[in-house]
Amino acid sequence: MLRKMCLLLLVGLGVTWGISQEVKPQGVSGDEEKVWKLEQSYWEYVKALDVSGYKSLWHKDFVGWPSAASAPMGKEHIGDWVEEERVAQNKLQCYKLEHAGFTQVGEVAVTYYYLTEHWLDKDGKTAKGQPRTIKVTHTWLRMGGSFQIIGGMAGVIATRPECN
Repeated sequence: MLRKMCLLLLVGLGVTWGISQEVKPQGVSGDEEKVWKLEQSYWEYVKALDVSGYKSLWHKDFVGWPSAASAPMGKEHIGDWVEEERVAQNKLQCYKLEHAGFTQVGEVAVTYYYLTEHWLDKDGKTAKGQPRTIKVTHTWLRMGGSFQIIGGMAGVIATRPECN
């Protein structure tokens, strides 16, 4: 009888734990929430074709490897692609950011995510190669009360479900 009660108690705790995990994710720190909001701001700046806002997220000593670049680059060129989209009068119709991972050690945080984007050309037609999905890694450094990107890498992968 005692054995059955212990088993029922363990099963009950497991079910309760499983439900609470689905309803309320555990372990999301204030810093993690802040960094994910900055990732969202990144794509909102891109959607608005706001090059200066976009570049404000990057640390002066940044070096990274964007998905369309043949080699790593520094902050001085990181906004070139957004400017090119603006000049071409292209529009980011929608994007979908899917969290894939997060870690933080001290003042450094790293995000991993999938980004599915759908660009339209200036005539409102789907741009070549769209929609597409990229996998992104950004390394963020705490700078005062916020964070800035100090490194990153992105690459095109098989397209995931489209954004709406």
